[in-house]
Amino acid sequence: MIRSTNASTRERSELKTWQLGTLAAPVVVNLNGINMLFRCGLVLVLASTLLAAKAQKPAPGCCESGVERLSPRQVKALLRKTEPMEAPRGDMVRLEGTVVLAIEVDTVGSVTCIQMVSGHPLIIQSAIDSVKQWKFQPYRLRGVAKKFCGRIAIRYSVNEHGLKYDVIEAP
Repeated sequence: MIRSTNASTRERSELKTWQLGTLAAPVVVNLNGINMLFRCGLVLVLASTLLAAKAQKPAPGCCESGVERLSPRQVKALLRKTEPMEAPRGDMVRLEGTVVLAIEVDTVGSVTCIQMVSGHPLIIQSAIDSVKQWKFQPYRLRGVAKKFCGRIAIRYSVNEHGLKYDVIEAP
């Protein structure tokens, strides 16, 4: 049978005596050291999680080589026609925020690929369904229509009256 008894606490260190039958061995446990190791481990886990999140690769087929990459300002300037977004189901849903999507547009201005970058899970699918129907002016380079890709951001507000949104420059 193993029993533990606390003797004293000094500078967040504990002296414990572990008894196994008739044998006893004092063990000093430094709580500052354990606490510091725990904090360092937590920082490493959080840092690696953030790095993994930033290192997401684009979905296959989006922004392939040979496709012009445009800035968010250029993508917004080429936007010609948007479609309404459908509000999430539920009477008491109140959401505000921004959805950022990576898109690829063909030579005639139709969206061919959409990848979610960020946004609230309840509104993402509605944003993707709407953006699939958007129309852009063809991007021309030296008079030749080219495919392009870039990011588009949608700032939205959902309440009991419906959904309102604006297209803004992506971060």
